[in-house]
Amino acid sequence: MILNREVDHERSRREEVSRAHPLTRRQFIETTATVGLLGLLAVRQAPVFAQRREVSMITGSHFVPASDERLKEIAADFSKRHNVHLRIDTIAHLPTAREAGGRGANQDRT
Repeated sequence: MILNREVDHERSRREEVSRAHPLTRRQFIETTATVGLLGLLAVRQAPVFAQRREVSMITGSHFVPASDERLKEIAADFSKRHNVHLRIDTIAHLPTAREAGGRGANQDRT
């Protein structure tokens, strides 16, 4: 008899909870997955590809200008193949201490 009361109490508590939350977790996940899939089918494009990606590369300029031009050609080919915008920024050659007029390691100290 006591066991039946506890079972009835538990059952009534579950019914109260189910009335407060008419949608189960499983139903919620199925519903949102279906709506998301329908949204993707309506747009016909995945959200990852909705925006074009941009990649930035910083490199030092080469002593041979043809190397910089070849790097730009490679970047243009990469951009076409992978549908990204590749921006290459080159930094001018920075002089070393010797080139700037400072003392280098092999200079005589007078």
